[in-house]
Amino acid sequence: MTILDPAQCRARSHPPPPSVPVLQPICSQHACTAGQWRYWKSLHKPCGESRTHGCVSAVLEHNGRNTTIIEEDVSSANYFQCGDFKVPTVLNAVPVAIIFSATGTKTDLRERKSVVINPAKTSCMFQMDKPTYKPGQKVLFRLICLDAQLKPVDQKFSSVYLQDPSRTKIVQWLLPQLNHGVLSLEFNLISDAPLGSYVITAERESDYPLSQWITVEQYVLPRFKVDVVSPRTVSVMEKTVTFNVSAIYTYGEPVAGSVTVRYCTQPQYYGRQQNCFGEKGETCSNMIGELGPDGSYSGVIDLYSSVMKSTRGRSFNLEVTLTEAGTGIQTTESRYIWVTGQPASIRLDYESMNQYYKRGLAYPVVAQLVDESDQPMADQEIEIQVENGEPAKAITDSDGRVVYGIDTSKMVEANFTVRVSYTNPDQCYFSEWSDREYPSVEYTVYRFYSYSGSFLQMTRPKGEIPCRQSHSIDVSYIVSPEGTGAGVNTATVYYLVVMSKSVIVQSGQKDIDLSNERNGSFSLDVMVSPDMAPNADLIVYSILQNEMIADTISLDIEKCFKNQVSMTFSAEGGTPGSTVDVQLSADPNSFCALRVIDSSLLILNPYEQFSADRVYNSRRYYYYGYNVAGFDVEDPAPPCEDPDKLVFYNGRYYLPVSSSSEGDTYGKFKSLGLVIGTSLRLRKPEVCDKNPSPQRIVPLAKEMVGGEVNAKFASLDASPGGAGGAAPIESVRTNFAETFMWVMLPLDTEGHATLSETVPDTITKWQGTAFCTSEETGFGMTKYSANYTTFLPFFMELSLPYSFIRGETLVLIGVVRNYMEKCVKVQVTLENTNAFNAELKDGQQGACICTDGRASFTWEVQANIIGELSFTVSAETTQISDTCDGPNDPGQSPRKDTVVQTVIVEPEGIYQEYTSSNLVFVNNDNVQLPIHIALPENVVPDSAKAYVTAVGDLFGVSLRSLQDLVQKPYGCGEQNLARMAPIPPVLDYLNNTGQLTEEMYQEAKAYMTEGYYRQLSFASGGAYRLFQNSIENVNSMLTAYSFKTFEKAKKYIYVDEGRQQQTLIWLENAQRLDNGCFKSQGRLFTVQESETDRDLYYTAYLAIALLESDYSLGNTLLTGALECLKNASKSEQKIYDQAIMLYAFTLAKLPEYSQPLLQSLMSKAKVEGGTIHWEREDAPARKAVPFFLPPYRSPELEITSYVLLSMAADPDVTQGSLTKMAQVSMWLARQQNSHGGFVSTWDTVVAIQALAAFAKLLYTPNSQQTVVVRKDNGDVATFDLNKDNRLVVHREALPEANGNYVIDVSGNGWSMIQTTVGYNIPVPKENAAFSLSILASSDNCVNGVAYSYNLNFKLGYNGAHNESNMAIVKARMLSGYSADYSSLNKLVEDKTISKFELSPKGEVVMYMENLQKDLPVEFNMKVLMGQRVLNVKSSSAIVYRYYEEVENGYASYQLNCAESKKGKEKF
Repeated sequence: MTILDPAQCRARSHPPPPSVPVLQPICSQHACTAGQWRYWKSLHKPCGESRTHGCVSAVLEHNGRNTTIIEEDVSSANYFQCGDFKVPTVLNAVPVAIIFSATGTKTDLRERKSVVINPAKTSCMFQMDKPTYKPGQKVLFRLICLDAQLKPVDQKFSSVYLQDPSRTKIVQWLLPQLNHGVLSLEFNLISDAPLGSYVITAERESDYPLSQWITVEQYVLPRFKVDVVSPRTVSVMEKTVTFNVSAIYTYGEPVAGSVTVRYCTQPQYYGRQQNCFGEKGETCSNMIGELGPDGSYSGVIDLYSSVMKSTRGRSFNLEVTLTEAGTGIQTTESRYIWVTGQPASIRLDYESMNQYYKRGLAYPVVAQLVDESDQPMADQEIEIQVENGEPAKAITDSDGRVVYGIDTSKMVEANFTVRVSYTNPDQCYFSEWSDREYPSVEYTVYRFYSYSGSFLQMTRPKGEIPCRQSHSIDVSYIVSPEGTGAGVNTATVYYLVVMSKSVIVQSGQKDIDLSNERNGSFSLDVMVSPDMAPNADLIVYSILQNEMIADTISLDIEKCFKNQVSMTFSAEGGTPGSTVDVQLSADPNSFCALRVIDSSLLILNPYEQFSADRVYNSRRYYYYGYNVAGFDVEDPAPPCEDPDKLVFYNGRYYLPVSSSSEGDTYGKFKSLGLVIGTSLRLRKPEVCDKNPSPQRIVPLAKEMVGGEVNAKFASLDASPGGAGGAAPIESVRTNFAETFMWVMLPLDTEGHATLSETVPDTITKWQGTAFCTSEETGFGMTKYSANYTTFLPFFMELSLPYSFIRGETLVLIGVVRNYMEKCVKVQVTLENTNAFNAELKDGQQGACICTDGRASFTWEVQANIIGELSFTVSAETTQISDTCDGPNDPGQSPRKDTVVQTVIVEPEGIYQEYTSSNLVFVNNDNVQLPIHIALPENVVPDSAKAYVTAVGDLFGVSLRSLQDLVQKPYGCGEQNLARMAPIPPVLDYLNNTGQLTEEMYQEAKAYMTEGYYRQLSFASGGAYRLFQNSIENVNSMLTAYSFKTFEKAKKYIYVDEGRQQQTLIWLENAQRLDNGCFKSQGRLFTVQESETDRDLYYTAYLAIALLESDYSLGNTLLTGALECLKNASKSEQKIYDQAIMLYAFTLAKLPEYSQPLLQSLMSKAKVEGGTIHWEREDAPARKAVPFFLPPYRSPELEITSYVLLSMAADPDVTQGSLTKMAQVSMWLARQQNSHGGFVSTWDTVVAIQALAAFAKLLYTPNSQQTVVVRKDNGDVATFDLNKDNRLVVHREALPEANGNYVIDVSGNGWSMIQTTVGYNIPVPKENAAFSLSILASSDNCVNGVAYSYNLNFKLGYNGAHNESNMAIVKARMLSGYSADYSSLNKLVEDKTISKFELSPKGEVVMYMENLQKDLPVEFNMKVLMGQRVLNVKSSSAIVYRYYEEVENGYASYQLNCAESKKGKEKF
C-alpha cells in the first residue's frame, strides 16, 4: 500500500472553487493512494460498514484539529485514487503531521509523516509604459498583484512613492486601492528633472516592499534599426568572411545611406610571446560601401589580405557604422568574430541523456556534430566509447545527430564514462588547452539501484511543449520475475504530473502485459494544460512485490495562461492622426489593461520588463527535497549495514559495498518533494563508512526557463482626381507622443470590448500588448504584439538633437521622402518666427524625387529664446509625374505634409541660484511672507525660473538630498566627507523625534558605508590626503575631519577603531609638548589665513573631535589641547577662534571658560529682523543681489553654527536661551539653499549639526499647516502639510520669475518655506578669471565617420589671487561620443589632473588641484564614438573655482571630420 503527498502544502484563506479534482490548481492540495490488496478476507472495523477488503485513510493534524485528506473503503484488488483537500490557513510556514493508515485482514500500515504548510505568497510586479523617460514626460505605471493561481488580489499597500536619483521622495500615494488586482498611477516629471535612475517603491502592509527602477535620460528616438549578420566563429582555414548589414525604418521601409566598416584583429599572444610572432597590438583596416535599394549591404573580408594574412588566425572585431543619407545620423553595431582552429565540435544532448543508467535498459547517448558556424555536419562517422572499451561507430544524420544505445544488461559498475569523438584524420584541429588531436566530449553516468533489477525509464521531450495539446511520453521498462513474484504477468504503472510547487495536477495509470516480454515500452498521453506552465515534473512509478520503482522527467511547458487574451487593430495601418479601433477579447467579465507604444522605444531599449516570463518567474518556488521554508521534514535514514559482515552467495563469500553516487527511487520522490507512506523498499542499501566522505551527488539544476506586417498601404495613395481639380491632401503633424494607448477597461459578458482612439502623428510602427485579470480564470496576456503602422506616401521628417545651447549653431536637417509610384517636385518651407534665425545652407527648391527617393534640406539655426523651441516645416508637391521631365499628372492630388517639432534650448552662460529660506512657526495663527523678485540687468534672456518649496520639517529638504546638499562635484577627500558627515546628526534628530523609518535608516547607512570606504582610499598611513594621488603631502585638517566624521558615524556603521587609533598616533606627532597646541599642515579649505590663528583653530577643532571620542591616547591628546585653548582664552582672540573654542569648552563642561566666551560673543552678535548671527571682524561686504537678502559667506555660517551648537549643548537650557536659539536658527535657516545645504561643503556640515541640535528641542509631533502662495490676489499654489507627509518636499513652479508674491502660512507647528530663483548670467569673454581654449581633431576619419577624436585643452588662471586653489573643468562631448577612460587615467597618472568623473549628462568633470597665476597648462584627452551619433558638430566646456564659482572661463569647439586616406577600401 502506498500513499503519496507533497512535502509542501500552500494555504489559502478561502475554499477552492468546484472543478475536476485532477485539474485542481495550487489553492487546494492533492494526495494519491495506490495499492495491491491480496488475501484480505475481512477487516476489523474498517472505515465504513462495508467490510469486503480494507480501507485507507490520511488525516492532517494541525493545532489539535484534524483535516481528512482521504478516507475510503477498498473493494478491489488494485486501488488508485487521487483527491484534493482544503489546506488549513496559516500566517507563517508551519510543520504539521499527516497520519497514513491502510488496514485489512493481513495488513495494518500506519505511518506519520511531517509536511510543511507554507502560506501561498501574493506576487506583485510593475508594468511601465516604456523603459526610459525624458525630463518633462509623464511616467505611467501599473502594479499588478496575483495569487498563486494567478488570480487577481487587491493587496493592501500603505504607500507608493517615487524617488529621484538623490533618493528623495518627489511624490507619494497613501493607501492606494487596487481594482481587480491592478493599480494604475501616473506622475509628470518636471522639465528640468535630474537625469539618472529613479525608483518607484510600493510599501506592502504585510510583506516586503516592491521596487521598480526607471531611467530619465536626454535621448532622441531612433527611427531605424540596424542589424548585422555575421558568423560568430570562422575556421582558421577560411579565406573570406561574409557579413550582411540591413537597416529598416520602424514603418517598414528600407534605409538609404553609406556603410563604413572597420575590422581590427585582436592580439593572440601577450607579453614576450608577441615577440615570437611579431604581433604588436591590434591591426585595423576599413572598407566603405552603400546600402542597396532594399536597405542592405553585403561585405566580404579577405582573411589573407595585407592586414589579415599575418595574423595566423587571430580573432577580430567588426564595427559597422551606417550613416543615414540626408541626415548624417550614424549608428554603429559591433560584432566579435572568433577565428578557431577547431572547426568541428561535438555537443551532447543533456536533456536526452540521463544521470543514471538502469541495468537491462539501453542507455541513450545523443550527440550532435556541428561546424564552426554551428551548422550540422551530416554523414560523418562518430565514435562512441565506454570507458576503454572498443569504440562503436555511428553516422550522423541530416541534423548532424547520432543516437546510440549502450547495452547495460551486464553492467554492475558504480559509474562509467562515455566518450564521443570525431576522429576524421583529414579534419583541421588545433588546441593549446587539450592534448587530444580531435574533437571529443565525455560524460559520466552513475548506477541506479533496484532491489529486484526492475526499472522504469522515460524519454524527456525536447524543447517547449505546446499548451492545450496532448503530448505522448515514451516509457521503457524492465520488470523481473523477482519484482512481481512468481506467476504474476501484469504490472500497473501510475503517473503523476507535479507542478513546481509540489501540486499534483494530473494523474493516471496504465497496465502493462508481462506474459510475453519482461521488457518493452509504452506511451503515456499527457494533456498539457495552463496549470502546468511554465514547467512540471512527470513521475511514473510501479508497486512491485517488495519495492517501488520510479522515474522522473521535467517538462518545459509553453508559458500559457487560462485566460486567453487577444488584441487586434481594425486595420494593419493608416495615416497619422487617423482613428483606429482596437478589438480586445478574453474571458467574460475580465478587467483588461492595454499598452501601445512607438516601436522605436524598443530599439532604444529592447528589454521588456513585463512579460510572461516575468509573471511566471514571480511565482516560482525554488527548493529541492524535503527542506521547505527552513524546515527539514525528511525521515531519518535507515541504519547502515555492517561493512565487515560477510555475505554467502553461490558458494562464495562477499563483503557488502555501496556507492554514494548511486541513485534510487527514494531520491526520485525526494527531488519532487513528495512524501511517501509505504512498507515497500525505496532506498538503496547503505554500507557504513568508517571514514565518511562529504561527497554528495546533487541533481543538476534545471535551466529556468509575431509576425510583422510590412506593407506600403497602397490604399493610402490618392485616388485619381487631377492636380487641377482634385482636392489637395494635406497633413499637419504635431503630436509625436511615444505612448499611444495606456488604457484600462472591463470586458462585457461575452468577453469583448472595442476601443476607438486617435493615433499620434509619428510615422512608425506601434506595438500593442494587453493583459487581463478574471476572478474565475485569473491572469492572461497577449502572446504576440498587435502592430499598427502609421504611414504617408509623401512626408517630411526632421532630424533634431535633444537639446543645444543658445549661441551655438544648430544644424537643422529636413528630409522629404517619396514612396508614391510617381516622381514629384517639392517646395520646402521653414516657417519663420522671432524665436530663431535660420539660413538655408543646403537643399534645392523644386528638387525632383522619384519613387523611394528623398531630398534633404539643411538650415543653420540660431536660437533667440530659452526652453522649448518649435519648428514648423512644410513639404509640398509642385508637380507629380511619371518622370522628372514628364508633364504633370492631372489625376494626382497635390500633397503637403507639415511637421511641428520641438527641441530644448539651454541657456548660455553660468547658472546662478538664490534661495530665500524661512523657518516659520505658527500657533493656530497666520504668518505672511512677502517675496519680491527683480532680475538683474545682465540676466540671460528667458533663462529665469522660480519655484516655491514647502516642507513640514526643518530637515525635509536636507533629507531629500543627503548626498548632494551643495550640488557640486565631490571628488576630493574633503568633499567626500561632506556627503557623509551631515548624515549622523540628521539620523539622530529623526530617531529622537520618532520619524526614522527602517527604509531611511538603511538608505542612510548605505550612504555612510559608501562614504567611509571611499574616504579610506584617501588614507596615507594614519593621515589623509585631498586626492588619492595628490602632489601635496597629507592634510592635517582633513585628517582631523575624517577622524571626527568616523567617530560620529560608528554609531550606525562599522568603523575600524584600530585605524582610528592609528590616526591618533599620527596626530600625536603634531602636538607640541610645551603648550599642548597642534601644528597644522596643509590648507584649511574655506578659512583664510588672515581670519584665524591657524594652529589655534586646528587645535580647537581637534579638541571637539577628541571630546566626541573615547580612546586612551585621545584622552591624553585632549588634555594638552584643552590646556592650549585655556591659555589662548586668556587673551583676546578673533571671533572665528572664539566660536569654535566656545563649543570645545561647552563639550568639555568647563563653564568657567565657556560662559565668559559666550558673553563676549553675545556682545558682538548681530541682531536683525528678529534673528541673531555673528560676523568676522573684517568681513568683506556681501555680494549684492537684485532680490532677497544678500547671502552670507561660509565663515559667518560656521561661526554662527558653533555658537548655536554651544547653546544647545548647555545642560541648563532656559526659555530665554530657547528664544535666542530660535532666533539664531531662523537666521541659519535663511542661508539654506534649495537642496538643504548651505554655501559650501565645510559650513554645510557644521550648520546641519547645529540645526539638528536645536530642532530636537522644539519638535512639534502633530504639526499641521496650510501654505498658500498668492500673486495679485490670485492663488498660485496651495500645500497641505501634516504629520503623514511631514518629510515630503512639496514644490510648485511660479508662473513668473519676477514680481511680488505673498506666502501665507496658517495652522500650528514649524515648517520650512523656500522661494528659489535661478537664472544664467553671461560668461565674461574678456577679463575672465580663466583662459580656456579647446581644439578638436581626428586622424582616423573614414567616409565622414570619426571613430574617435582628440581634445587639446589650453588652460590658464588670471584671477584675483596668486593661485586658483581647486578648479573644475567641465567638458561636454559631442552628441553620441564619450570620453576615453584610458586617456583620462593617463592624465591622473601624469599628475595633470587630480581626478575625473562623468556627470549624468555625459560631461567629463576634471579636478585641477591648483593652478598658479599666469602659468598655463596644456593637456589632451581622447573621445570615442558611441552606438548612435547625431549630426551635431559643436560643443563646449567651462572652468571655475570650486569654492568661488564667480571666477570662471568658457570655450567652445567644433569637429571637422576630414577624410583619412589611410587603410580605405571600397567594395
